[in-house]
Amino acid sequence: MKNWVGKDSIYFKAWSGTWLSYYSATFIFVAIGLLLPVIELLKGKGFSSEIILISLILIFLGFVSALRLHRKLEYNYFIIDGQNDDIKLKITQVLKVEGWQIKHNTKTYIQAVYREQPFKFDMVTIVYNKKSLKFNSIHYPNVRNSFAILLARNSQSKKLLNLLKDCL
Repeated sequence: MKNWVGKDSIYFKAWSGTWLSYYSATFIFVAIGLLLPVIELLKGKGFSSEIILISLILIFLGFVSALRLHRKLEYNYFIIDGQNDDIKLKITQVLKVEGWQIKHNTKTYIQAVYREQPFKFDMVTIVYNKKSLKFNSIHYPNVRNSFAILLARNSQSKKLLNLLKDCL
């Protein structure tokens, strides 16, 4: 997780296990969309308009899901009052009170995972300095369920974000 924190977004190294599990729904849509006409052609049936339409829809879904997943990795920026010297302490307290497990706690960022309820695997990354706060929330990528990552609402993270806005 430590290598995931980037300047403007969460970053997964290309072709790593985490990257593959995060984007695997995209690969599945595109692969089925490309293979469906080939399978029909090998069966000797030729191309039908229905198969071509289904293939195009699946490929389109793959690209749309890739864009959606990529946007989920970007940070939300918030300007904060420069008087908060104990910002790290406040953030840590809010995380602990709300049931988050802190995985990384460094001078510049905190990463925490929420696992209090079944099927809720939110991961939050908070990058901070005296002037701004960067906040990112995604479904924990090591769960290895790309369809859950794609459809996750991250309700616990949204609740946490509102609490952080109130205390800062």
